[in-house]
Amino acid sequence: MSIEVRNFFPADESISIPIYSDISFDLVVLDDYTIDITSLTVGIETTSNIDEDNHTLSYAYGDGEIIVVQASATHYKIRVNPSTPYDEGLDVTVSVNVEGTDENSDLYEMVEYTSAFSTNYNGLMSDFKYAFIHHAQEIPVHQEILRKDSTSAPQIFDSAYKLWNRTPTPRIRLNQVLVKSDNTNYPYNINYETGEISFTNALSYNDIVDAEYTFSFFSDEEVESFFRQATSVWNLSPPYGGPLDIYSASQDLRGGLMVGASLFAFREMLYSLAFQQKRIIFDNASWGDGWVQVKDLIKNLHDLYKDDWEKLLKAKKVRLPSIKNIITPSYTMPGGRSRMFRYLYK
Repeated sequence: MSIEVRNFFPADESISIPIYSDISFDLVVLDDYTIDITSLTVGIETTSNIDEDNHTLSYAYGDGEIIVVQASATHYKIRVNPSTPYDEGLDVTVSVNVEGTDENSDLYEMVEYTSAFSTNYNGLMSDFKYAFIHHAQEIPVHQEILRKDSTSAPQIFDSAYKLWNRTPTPRIRLNQVLVKSDNTNYPYNINYETGEISFTNALSYNDIVDAEYTFSFFSDEEVESFFRQATSVWNLSPPYGGPLDIYSASQDLRGGLMVGASLFAFREMLYSLAFQQKRIIFDNASWGDGWVQVKDLIKNLHDLYKDDWEKLLKAKKVRLPSIKNIITPSYTMPGGRSRMFRYLYK
C-alpha cells in the first residue's frame, strides 16, 4: 500500500462517540506517489433503529462536508463534518477511498480503509446537560466579527469559540446583511465543532462577516469523561462496587452518578477560570470583574453537589447486606452425632 490512512478518529472499536462527532484522519504518501485529493470519498454506514437495515451516506471531495485542513504533496489532514447525525446507541462503520498516481503517472487506487465505532445514548447526556450544566452549554455570542484567513480573497472565517450549537440556528451576516447557507451568491458551510465558516465562493478582503450563535463550554467527550470519573469513584467506594458505566446502571443509580459527574464538571469550570480566554466567557461589562462573581457562584454549586455526592457515597457504605437462609444439619448440633448413631443402631 503506497497511500495510508493514519491517526483516524474515532479510533476503531471506540465506544460512546457523540452523535455529532466529526471524523478526522491523515492521508500519507509512501514511495513516489501523488494523491489525487479530488478522488477522495468517505462512506458512513449505520444501522437504522427503525427498519434495522444498513444505510450508507457517501461524501465526496468538494461536497462541503470534507475539509482539507493541511495539504502537501505527500500529506493531507482531512476533517469530515457530516451534515446528518449518527443515530444513538448504534454501530457506525466509516470507509475511506482515494486514488493516486505513481512516478510514471499510472493510476493507483488505495486499498479501502475502514473503522468502526459505537455511538452513545444521547438521551442520557441530554438529561445531564439540562439538569446540571444547561447554561454552560448554551452560552450566547452576539455579532462577533469573524477573523478572515490571510489571503486577499478570503473563504474561511474563524470565530473565537468552538463547539457551536446547531439549535438555535446560527445567524451569519455579510456586511450586515443576513445570508443563509444556501444563498445563491454566497453559499457557505458551518463547521460546528471548530466554529469556522467556509464560503464556497471567495469574498473580497474588505468584506466583513459577523455571527450570532450559542456554544457549549463542554464537549460531549468531556461529559463522557465526567461520567467515567463518577462511575470509577462509585465502584472504588466499598463495599459493593457498581456498574461498568453509567449506561448499564439502574435508573436510580444513574441520577446519583450524574451528581458525581456534575462535581467533576464544575471542578473543571473552576480550573478553567485561571485562564484569560475562559474568564472572558463569563465576564459582564456591567460588573467589571464579572468573572469573579461567577467564580463564587460556580464554587457554591460545586460545594453543594459535593455534599450530595458524599452523602450518596456514605449511604452506599452503610448499605445492609442481603439476607440469606442458613440451614445447619441436625448431626452437627450439640449431641446430634450421638443421636444419629443411636438411630443407625436401631
